[in-house]
Amino acid sequence: MASNTLQKGISGDRSAFVHKVARSITEIQANVNNVADVLVFLEVLGYSDRTAFENGYSDLRELARKVYDYVDFFENLPAGGEELKSPFLVPIASVKRRLLESLGFAFPGLATLGLLYTFGFSLWLTWILPLPVVTANAIGVFFGALITEGHTQTYSRTLMFAYNQGNTSESRRILKRSYYALGAILATCLVLLYGLSGVLGVPQQLFVIAALATAGMAVPRVCFMTLYTVRRIGLVVLCYSLGFASLLLVYFAAAPLIPDTTIRYLASLSVTSVLLAATGAHYSRRVLLQREAVAAGNIPHFFRSISVSRKTIRPRFAVQFWETLPYFLFGTFFFALLFGDRILSWAFNPLRGLDGVGLPLLFNTAYHIGADLAMFILFPVGLLQYVIITPIFEQLSNLSLELKVTEVHSVDRAMRKRYAVLQLASLGLAGAAALAIITLGPTLTPTLVGSEVSVGILRVAAISNVFLSLYLGNSLFIMVFNRPRWLAITAILGVSILGGSGLIFAQLGFEKIIYAYLVASVSVATLSFLAVGNFLKRPASLFFSRFV
Repeated sequence: MASNTLQKGISGDRSAFVHKVARSITEIQANVNNVADVLVFLEVLGYSDRTAFENGYSDLRELARKVYDYVDFFENLPAGGEELKSPFLVPIASVKRRLLESLGFAFPGLATLGLLYTFGFSLWLTWILPLPVVTANAIGVFFGALITEGHTQTYSRTLMFAYNQGNTSESRRILKRSYYALGAILATCLVLLYGLSGVLGVPQQLFVIAALATAGMAVPRVCFMTLYTVRRIGLVVLCYSLGFASLLLVYFAAAPLIPDTTIRYLASLSVTSVLLAATGAHYSRRVLLQREAVAAGNIPHFFRSISVSRKTIRPRFAVQFWETLPYFLFGTFFFALLFGDRILSWAFNPLRGLDGVGLPLLFNTAYHIGADLAMFILFPVGLLQYVIITPIFEQLSNLSLELKVTEVHSVDRAMRKRYAVLQLASLGLAGAAALAIITLGPTLTPTLVGSEVSVGILRVAAISNVFLSLYLGNSLFIMVFNRPRWLAITAILGVSILGGSGLIFAQLGFEKIIYAYLVASVSVATLSFLAVGNFLKRPASLFFSRFV
């Protein structure tokens, strides 16, 4: 008997409580036809005489009799009604939330460029140092990004799969494996870089700068992989804000102690890279621990095991890598497609013998001013594409609940419409951004110490990035269809076209290399349109086949 000191629940709450209990019982057992069964299920669900008394009933038997009166109502809801579908409908994130997420994803890149154009230096990039130092730093940055792009594509997908399953043990293993793999890859690449610098006669000081830049780019990227994968964008923005603040603080505060600009910049960059790597790794581990606690708390007590093993069967990494290999290749070669023309411009820079130092590569300022400024076209287009394409899985899942099997053509129409909206919006925004940059280019390039050569490169690069924006939209849709091999094929062909035609155009002058970028962009956009056009003949079948 419950204690008399307990206060009975007020009558206004009794009806809601009974409805909730009746619905819970009908969800775990259909056709409950007597009070005794209701009483058993109440005990299974964890209700007791104390709970019944607190909600206004003398004991559990009285509550069972009252609940039984409502069981039939919840079992006989109209077929196809919202009451039956609503538990399975996936909530769709609002446009505002998706826009904020996309801005969070782009924050490190946008803030880096903002600091670069404001102070002349930023995270991983600088214009205030001598050209040989800038070249060594840029080589390290590009090399570090190149070796980690495919790496993060591979491990983020396997991590997402384990994380969504609630398999925290495997998630931690994937994270540790990614760190070990990064260490091995980074060590191998630095040895290779050291060997090349010795063969090509590059001064050891420049090799050290390139090595620091490579590690400074690669390690934080992998440490933040988990936060990007699980979309903890707030933590990403927080960590990078602290990183940018520390970069500026160390650089300007250390001026009296370290008058040499190069050493001071490298010191501030090293401190910032260590801070970013530490905070990224810390919050990644914290997110996985929180996921484990939430997953354990969501399990009903009558399904919860008495003891829980934190060890799960280890999957074969070779199988995982083979499944994600197309994404690895796409990530690596797409990055090479974006920036390969810059590397060619360094190789054909007529100032390579500057200050008597014969370098195989030298940062080409005139080329970068035009090409990098045109890259701003991709930022707003990427934000727009993220907002449009992100909810497609949830929306198609909800649509499949509302349609009959014979109405699959409605899914076809929905996917074709979404693709049309995606590409028309991308084309409109990219075209408007390109027109604005081409119009303002002659005004902006002198401010950035550019020239007429930079203006010409800017115009061609802007047109190229319009085609590349369309390629990005097609790539997102190809990912929806789970056909990553097409992504890898188009990216590899694009890099091949860029490299081959770039060597030919370079014979006419380094400023002509931008036409190779244009040819490669048009080529990959055309190939991706052909692939998506073929997929759109039966989009619903291809989309749902990914779950089979």
